[in-house]
Amino acid sequence: MGVPLPSGRFTDPGKTVASQWQAYIAGQCGQHNDLALDLEVCTDETGLRVVVSTSSNLNVFRLKPVIEQLNAVSKGMGWFVVDAIYAIEKHGYPLYLPSTMGDYACYLWHQGCTTDKEFARELRHQQDNPKRWSLEKLKEHHDQPWPSDLDAAVEGHTWLLKRYYHDGVRESQRAPGWRKPAIPSRAEVLALLGKRDVDPLARAVLKAADDLLVEVECEAHPLADVGGLSSEELQAEFGWHGDEENVDILGATGIVVWDDPDTLLEALEHWEEYQMQGGDATTTVMVIRAKAGSDQQMATTVNQLKALVRRHALASRLLSFFKKEY
Repeated sequence: MGVPLPSGRFTDPGKTVASQWQAYIAGQCGQHNDLALDLEVCTDETGLRVVVSTSSNLNVFRLKPVIEQLNAVSKGMGWFVVDAIYAIEKHGYPLYLPSTMGDYACYLWHQGCTTDKEFARELRHQQDNPKRWSLEKLKEHHDQPWPSDLDAAVEGHTWLLKRYYHDGVRESQRAPGWRKPAIPSRAEVLALLGKRDVDPLARAVLKAADDLLVEVECEAHPLADVGGLSSEELQAEFGWHGDEENVDILGATGIVVWDDPDTLLEALEHWEEYQMQGGDATTTVMVIRAKAGSDQQMATTVNQLKALVRRHALASRLLSFFKKEY
């Protein structure tokens, strides 16, 4: 099925299968494996089970330097790459994006508000905040990141946050950078890549972004049939008990920020604490199974796993251009 067997003697089927997939992942990722994803492959008399989990040791990827360089090469090319990075999480691949952390902050801190003015109005309606309090007084009393701090974290590119908007908020009240810029078409990107004098970094990044988008956007993608885990599935697999119909994923494979990570990382830290206290979260992203003796199930499972590894490898390759030590 396109996954070579490891060399050596096969004395333990479980270890053999695990080594087989470890070698496949290493071959797909090559030197680019900066995303953290734990893969446990188990075999017994009942069949094959693959448990995919997030990790706690995550790299931070900084968009600004490379994206601005790409936009300088040709208008909008940086945003094409950002679009590709945001597509990584399609079909459930776990990645912390500015939009993810923006939603966390909006939910935990800002009561669904996306501007300081709107948030201040909500706070003034609360009994412990007299209506006469100024915005400055409210910020002093509520010493936490405000919506404008999130906007500053993405330097005005507010659309990167993709925060949901409070009911009744007019477009004129939204931050100026909420509208997504025009994204070049794939034909425009390929035309640029066809030129001989393109900056080498721009060529490499755009090629990696295009390769990823081709993989993500293919029809009938194998990962589309995996889906998230329900509490019933978690209980069957791990004896997990919870009240939620669908369970939140705790953790990811990496953290993407625009530039300064502090505000977004603070939102992320508070969200993970909130999830752990609530108990309705798991580090297990998906469980893929195949019964012994079912060639069709085995083929489907292998195709799903290969699709996940391809996504992981292509995402790692693209994000390797944005890795930043803080």
